This record gives sequence, C-alpha cells and structure tokens, in this order.
Amino acid sequence: MKEHKSYLIVLLPWLLFFSVFTIGMVGYNLVVSFTDWHGIFPSFNFEGLRNYTNLFKTDGFLESLKNVLLLFCVGLPLSIIISILLGIVIDQLMGWMSSTLRSISIISMALGGSTVSLFWNWMFNYRYGGINSVLKDLRLSQFAVDWLGNGNFVMFAVIIMLVWKFCGYGGLIIYGGLLNVPKTHIEAAQLDGAGQATIFLRVMLPQIKGQIFTLFLLMSMYLLQSFGYIWPLTGGGPGWSSTLLPELAYRKMFESYDFAGGAAVANIMFLLVSFIAIPYLRYTKKEDM
Repeated sequence: MKEHKSYLIVLLPWLLFFSVFTIGMVGYNLVVSFTDWHGIFPSFNFEGLRNYTNLFKTDGFLESLKNVLLLFCVGLPLSIIISILLGIVIDQLMGWMSSTLRSISIISMALGGSTVSLFWNWMFNYRYGGINSVLKDLRLSQFAVDWLGNGNFVMFAVIIMLVWKFCGYGGLIIYGGLLNVPKTHIEAAQLDGAGQATIFLRVMLPQIKGQIFTLFLLMSMYLLQSFGYIWPLTGGGPGWSSTLLPELAYRKMFESYDFAGGAAVANIMFLLVSFIAIPYLRYTKKEDM
C-alpha cells in the first residue's frame, strides 16, 4: 500500500501537467472549432460543423492536403530507403569507422529547427547557395533553380531538408535491428553460397520488420509535425505551395485571426497523427507482452 502511494506521489505532478496541458488543451481546441470565434476577441456561439465544411472552400486547404500527400508519397519512402541503406553501411563498417558514422548520423537529429532551417536556407539560395554553386562549378547551371521561390520546386526542397534531418536517426534504428540478427544465420547463408544482397533480403530483412515498421510510424509523425522546420524555411510559401496543415492552422489563427477555423485544421491534423500513433502504441504494447 505504501509503495502504491509513493508511485502516486511521483506521478501526480506529471498527471496534472498532462491533464491540463495535453488533454485540457486538446479539449479546449475541440470546443473552439465548433464556435464562431472569427476575430481577435473570443466568441463561443455554437456553429456545429460549419468550420469543418468551410475548410473545403478555404484558400490553402486543398493545397495543404496535396502537399501532405506529396510528403507521404515521396518523402516517407525516401526517408525509409535512405535509413535502411545507412543502417546497412554502419553495420558493415568496422571499428572507429562505424562509431564515427554513428556519431555523425545523430548530429542532424540533435540540431534545432531554426538551425536546420537556416542551414538549408543557405543551401537552397538561388544566387549563392551551396547546391546551385556546385551545379555551376560542374557546368550544370541549367539545372540551378530557385528552390525556395518557385512553387514547382519548393516542396521538393522541403522534402530534402526533412529527409536529411530524420534519416540519420532512422539509420540508427535499422542498425540496432541488424545487431540483433543472429550471426549464425548469416554464416549459414554464406556457407550456402548466398551473396550479400540475398543475405539481406532473405535472412536479415525478415528479422528487422519490427524496426522498419517502427521507422515507418515514427517518420510519418515526424514529417507531419514538421512545422518548426518548414515555417522558418519558407513560411508556407510561395503562396500555399509549401503549406502543410500545421502552417495552415498557424496562418488562419495568427494571420487571419480565424481561431475557430484554425482549430478545425488543428483537429484534422490531430486525427491524422492519431491514426499513425495508435497502431504504433498497439505494436509496442504487443512487443512488451
């Protein structure tokens, strides 16, 4: 009985914080999305689902959904593939080379959003940025484009930045899974004359499916919640061409003062994150049992 009381004392501050600033704020945001708060001053008259249905008539909403789809169809597979390749390279290296690459891989994940955005803002600069400078030095100036100023290219610039940000961490997840593959299985396959590609596809890959699934879910959540990287880099522009749901919610709330509409966008984003997070939580619970 005393042990239960001590656990409760330790957990109580966290439970209070979680209840107020997570459950409470999510609930408050849900309430606001059903009101007519469309100005600086709060208004809580009930409007039902009008704010949700009006989103389809709102500038930027369909563009945001298209950008989210592009992020998941291009950025997510690219992040997973590069993470798997990086994990394999780390696993194959020996000694100091492996430890050095592991250290380098985690640097991008450790950097803050503003630092990452400033770095890639310079890299994508049309006149003196790193990418276009290299292209010009290689006499490929015809491929130098205005990455951040051209709506046709800006989402690909965003994807490059986010893949660079997260794939190092993803590579370490894959590397951790490869470490748990029994060496005897690999040696048996080598004795049978299997090549490296066959060993990975037939022996190693089936045994790291859990890590790949975890990587898929984590990358999905990271990419969807990348406001802190995209906003300093592009501000959601030009126009709506790099706007995702978090940027749209920010614009509606703090630029247009449409707090009810912004809350509706935020709730849609919350649902999308929940669809990703719930399978991950169920999977981790199953692993613990």
